[in-house]
Amino acid sequence: METDEVGRFRKEIEEKNKQLQTLVNGLVAENIELKTGLTKMEEKYAEFKTKFNRIDQTIKKFEGFLAFIDRLGKIDPKFGNSR
Repeated sequence: METDEVGRFRKEIEEKNKQLQTLVNGLVAENIELKTGLTKMEEKYAEFKTKFNRIDQTIKKFEGFLAFIDRLGKIDPKFGNSR
């Protein structure tokens, strides 16, 4: 048989356990939400990185084209700025 003090202590422990479980559930939900957001950001980063690499390659090709045009201009003035 429980004494009144033991019963109150047991109730207090049960209430604290419920509070802790509620806190843990909230933290787990928040953690899942943050992980989902992080995954989305990682996907966007990969997408931007791919686009950046394409742009960088295009710029390099364009610079090569400009250098070619510049060389043509040195050969024949009607192709650009001759020097």
